[in-house]
Amino acid sequence: MLKDSAAKPDASILWAQLGQAQLGLKKYDDAETTYKKTLEIEAAAKKPNPAVQGMAQSGLGEIYARAGKVPEANTAYDAAAKVNPAQGSMYLKNEAVIFSQVGNADAQVAARMRPSWPILPRRSPTT
Repeated sequence: MLKDSAAKPDASILWAQLGQAQLGLKKYDDAETTYKKTLEIEAAAKKPNPAVQGMAQSGLGEIYARAGKVPEANTAYDAAAKVNPAQGSMYLKNEAVIFSQVGNADAQVAARMRPSWPILPRRSPTT
């Protein structure tokens, strides 16, 4: 990924995927820098990609949640849902899951109760 993003420094998707890899390796500082770079590239793009922006914002949200930075995590996850509404419910659900994983029950419940939490359609039971 490092070679790819260096070869195509304006390809935001490569930077976003590098951020995902760094996040998975728990290189949080590197991932944060990479996701911010992704968002800079997207901001300068003629045609920004909502999926890439959402991925970067969601990644930042996870980094902040794992660091105990609840307001920053909330802001990043909300930004992900706003920029890519098609995946909005997934981002906001992931927010609650990450808070649960780090043992922050208060933030988990608050994340589920925030007004930005989408109302998901109920499934009808199958018989």
